[in-house]
Amino acid sequence: LAAAFVEGAKEAGHAVHVFAAGRANIGGCRACNACFSQNRPCVFEDDFSRLDSYLREAEVIVLSSPLYWYDFTAQLKAVIDRLSAYTGRGILQIKESALLLCGAVEEREKFAGAIEVYRLITQGSLNWRDRGVVLAPGCGDKGAILGHPALEEARALGKSI
Repeated sequence: LAAAFVEGAKEAGHAVHVFAAGRANIGGCRACNACFSQNRPCVFEDDFSRLDSYLREAEVIVLSSPLYWYDFTAQLKAVIDRLSAYTGRGILQIKESALLLCGAVEEREKFAGAIEVYRLITQGSLNWRDRGVVLAPGCGDKGAILGHPALEEARALGKSI
């Protein structure tokens, strides 16, 4: 799903950086607030620090995750929580966001919790304009996304950004 979005965005001439949170070593935010006093994305060194320059240059951010227990993965949530280091500081240029979710569940309404959290974070706390949400239900088995109509939807969203 993310690869289809990237394909569309690149076709439209955009530079794209993919950060695989699921393969990264990122701890959760510890609410120590040292990031604010030391003007750093986080004082605890882990793979999140690799994101800093990309986040500072980005105009659009796309969150992509499988649906685990009706929410994002813990790895993506750790990244999202660590974004608090940038809030209210005028550091980020990001103005827009999108969400891509796939899950084993067939019922689209079971994605509602993750979508609501995404909207509260991006449109509430971060004040980013939502460019769209793409859902791929019924993708529990490896390869189930292949041929899924959500792939074209994600590609089209990438082109439109």
